[in-house]
Amino acid sequence: MDDIHPNLTLRRLTDIHTDLTNRMAEWQALPGFTPFVTGHESAPFPFLSDLDWLRVTLREVRHGQPMRDSRCSALQDRLLHMLAAQIASFERQQLQWEANVPGKPPPRVFHPGPPNPIFSWTVPAIAAVVVFLAVLENTFHLSQRGLNFVVAFLKLLVAHVTAAAEPPSSDIAEIRTAFASLPDDITTIRKKSCLEPAFIIFASCPSCSHLHKPTSFTGAVPVYPSQCRNTISKSRQQRACGTQLLKLTVRRTPDGSESKVQVPIRPFAYASVIGCISRQLQNPSLEQAINRTQKVLVALT
Repeated sequence: MDDIHPNLTLRRLTDIHTDLTNRMAEWQALPGFTPFVTGHESAPFPFLSDLDWLRVTLREVRHGQPMRDSRCSALQDRLLHMLAAQIASFERQQLQWEANVPGKPPPRVFHPGPPNPIFSWTVPAIAAVVVFLAVLENTFHLSQRGLNFVVAFLKLLVAHVTAAAEPPSSDIAEIRTAFASLPDDITTIRKKSCLEPAFIIFASCPSCSHLHKPTSFTGAVPVYPSQCRNTISKSRQQRACGTQLLKLTVRRTPDGSESKVQVPIRPFAYASVIGCISRQLQNPSLEQAINRTQKVLVALT
C-alpha cells in the first residue's frame, strides 16, 4: 500500500508525533453543540475524516520497520499507544452518535469533564453576550478597550439587576454566577470561547533551535524542561545539548499580586495550518479584496 512506509526513520516518526499531538490539541479545543441549537438533523459523525487519518497512520506505524535505533523503537511504541487510544475514543463516540434517535444526534461532548458555567453554552445569556461581542468586534470594529468596557458594564448591570431578587431563583443564581465569573478581558473570552485558533508555545533552544513542548501545566502556566534535551553529534560523538531554556520573570496575577515564573528564553508560537487559515478568513477586509481581484480578472478577460 502507498500509505505504508517500510522504513520508519526517526524524522518520520517525529513528524507523525508532532502532527498527532497538534490534532489532539485542536480536538480538545473544540466546543460542544449548544443545547438550544437546532438544524443538525441527519448530520454525519463529524470526525470521520480524522478517524480515517488515524487508521491510516496506525497502519503505517504498526507495519513499518523502525531503523535500528532505540529512540525509534520507543517512539514507535508511544505512537501505537496514542493512536490506538484515540481511535478507540472516536469509535465509542461514533457508536453513541449513531445509536441515538434519528434526527436528534447527541451533543458533541468528546472530552467529558466538569461543566463550565461560562463557556459550556448552557447559559443562553452568556452565549448571547459572546455573540454580541463578536458582532461588535468583527462588524463594527470596536477596539479592545471598547469591548472590555462593554464587558465590565454588562457585568455591573447584571449584578445590580439580579441583586434585587432575594432570595434568587435557580435561574437567576445561575446567571449571576456565570456573569460574575466572566473574564474582564475580551482576549480571554475569545480563547475560552474557542473563537481563536489554539497556539502551542514551544521553548526553542537558543543554541541548537530544538523545540520543547510543555511537559505539564501548573494551573494555566506551562512547565518546560530547564535544559535542552536535544542530542548533538560532533566529532562522531553524541552529547546532550544542555543549553539553558528558561529565565525567571515576574508576572502579575488577577488579584494584583506578583509571582515569579520560569518562561522560555526563546518562545516559539505554533498554530496549525487550519487555524491560521481560519484566522485569515475572519479578516473583514478579505471579502472586499476578493471582490476587487475578481473585478480585475473579469476586466482582463
